[in-house]
Amino acid sequence: MVNIILSSVILWVFSWLFVQTDNLVDEVIHFIKYKILKQENKITRSVDIWNDLKTPPLREFYLKIYRFFNHIQEFPETSYYEIKYFIQRGIHGYSNRDVWGFHHYLSYTIVGGLKRLKETKHGYPLTVLNEKYLDKHGNCTDEGDEINQKNWDNILDSMIWTFETSKRIEEDYWHYQESKKYSKKIADKYRKLHEELRNKRPHIHEEGFGYVLTKEECKKYEKGWKYFQKYFFNLWD
Repeated sequence: MVNIILSSVILWVFSWLFVQTDNLVDEVIHFIKYKILKQENKITRSVDIWNDLKTPPLREFYLKIYRFFNHIQEFPETSYYEIKYFIQRGIHGYSNRDVWGFHHYLSYTIVGGLKRLKETKHGYPLTVLNEKYLDKHGNCTDEGDEINQKNWDNILDSMIWTFETSKRIEEDYWHYQESKKYSKKIADKYRKLHEELRNKRPHIHEEGFGYVLTKEECKKYEKGWKYFQKYFFNLWD
């Protein structure tokens, strides 16, 4: 028992030191990469070579080779940061890298949590209870219980869809407008723009890139946010 406690304390101290000294280690890595190895020039040259390759298949082939050897070269550094960020998430719930795009990190986290809650929940909040399905003793009937459960599932699905859409807005450049100020002219402008980009560079801009939300979809997106605010303190099981 003493050994377990001692090992836990040592592990905690090591993790704390590992996280606290991250700025110093980052500075050392930065100095080696950009002052000694001069990797800025390498990166610039790689981009030049990539742009010189006019044929998409050749460009893709070059990128695969470049990424393969680049991953080998950066493996020690990448491993260090992955371990560091893993420990930071265990201590703080987030890492330094996560706050670079905190909205992106939260979208992933919230979507995963909501899906898990829907799978494992054992009931529904009283705020979705419909009183007309209560018997004379104040208990919910079987029919009412089923309806209330379904309503809560629909509310969770609405929130899940909203945060899934938030991810697509970030990753695939989906275009959202506030529904009250929705402009069909602006929507058509972005549809045309993204269609032109996909036609010019189909190997980069795949199907689904730059999707423009309709007015109804924008309302649906906002509805999920309203549910998230309204039922925030009910997201427990």
